[in-house]
Amino acid sequence: MARETAGEVVAGPPPVAGQRPPAPPVVPPQAAPSSAPADGSRQRPAIHGRPRARGGFATLLIGAGIVGVVAMIFIWQWPHTQQQARSPSAPAPADVSSSPTAVLNETDPIGRQAKRFVGSAIWHADAAARGEQPAVRDVRADITIPDLGMTVTWKMAPNTDKTLPASHTIDIEFKLPPKFPNGAIANVSGMLMKSSELGGASPLGGQTVKVANSYFLVGLAADDAGRMLQLNWDWFDIPIVYTNGVRAALSVKKGTNGNLAFIEALTAWPK
Repeated sequence: MARETAGEVVAGPPPVAGQRPPAPPVVPPQAAPSSAPADGSRQRPAIHGRPRARGGFATLLIGAGIVGVVAMIFIWQWPHTQQQARSPSAPAPADVSSSPTAVLNETDPIGRQAKRFVGSAIWHADAAARGEQPAVRDVRADITIPDLGMTVTWKMAPNTDKTLPASHTIDIEFKLPPKFPNGAIANVSGMLMKSSELGGASPLGGQTVKVANSYFLVGLAADDAGRMLQLNWDWFDIPIVYTNGVRAALSVKKGTNGNLAFIEALTAWPK
């Protein structure tokens, strides 16, 4: 008798009378081929058909939100930006440390535009002898005009020379480079007091004497010396005439250091 086994025909012995024919052998089902990787890791099943667009849509929403926020900030700031552009900007605070303490302004005989040269003045009080006179404490300013190579020594002290009709004297000594463009200092015509560099000037009385080349002596009466010591006169001018006819004015600031030097000297001057 023939029997089928898993799709095949197998020939076998004929059944014996009175016996039950033997059961066909059980063939285990064959497992379907697996596509899992050999290392045992799980693999996400492939998704066929139309891809999902949920992630792209969320990114689009976030981008649109950012653009909207930027646009709102720009709209809110625009009137303020326009107002700042129309309004004049506030001036920068002045740098006090760079303010000049000495300025030389030059003109010429035909009145052309003045030339301005910026310099500095250093004030101090020291004791120094004047020729054969005893040493007294001077108020001294060391003035420098770098662009012209000019230095000036200015000193004020009580008069110790009984032959001079002055309560105080001022020594002014100029030092110029060899090839100074205006020659030398021909004359110094007194001094003038000012409350500021560009303020109106008030002349000091007294007499100016030329002692030597570029060296001058100014004698002050008691009243004029008192004005020189007043704190509200913060600047003074020295009018200059060069040998080539050019005129100039050397403006010097007393400032805090100058006033402190005057106070220090006053404590040592005879009353």
